[in-house]
Amino acid sequence: MPGEGVRRSTEPMGEPEGGDPACWMADADSPPVPEPVIVDLAEPTGEGGAIWHLPHEPVSGPPPDLDANLVQLAAEGAIGAHTNVELDVLVVVLEGSGRLVIDGTVHEVRCGTAVLVPRGCERAVLADATGLRYLSIHRRRDGLRIGPAPSGSAAR
Repeated sequence: MPGEGVRRSTEPMGEPEGGDPACWMADADSPPVPEPVIVDLAEPTGEGGAIWHLPHEPVSGPPPDLDANLVQLAAEGAIGAHTNVELDVLVVVLEGSGRLVIDGTVHEVRCGTAVLVPRGCERAVLADATGLRYLSIHRRRDGLRIGPAPSGSAAR
């Protein structure tokens, strides 16, 4: 059953399930805990394309494991077909409507639509007359490497 085994915030936490909670973060060898990133996504504006991204340099602690971009497309705007061979990408539509084309299949999207685009799939984004604003979320990649393409791979 969904939710089984999930601890609710009203349930007491104590010694039997993993030690004293007050000591969990007290380990002197632990890296510092990063500060949360809180953003009002209604505020960033721009002409188009990626108008905001998750900060890559944390205020404290290690760099985040996730990357996110807020992308805005004007009415009838588009992002051409491209492929991410390394990472799955979660696309969450925040405003507007349009089409997400994945490996040639057209998917209608609108405010509230979330689409998981598996790694290796070609995708393109097309805004309708209302424009489109969405989050693109994926695991953080290593830095770009310049060099020849791996053998057997096609540039996309």
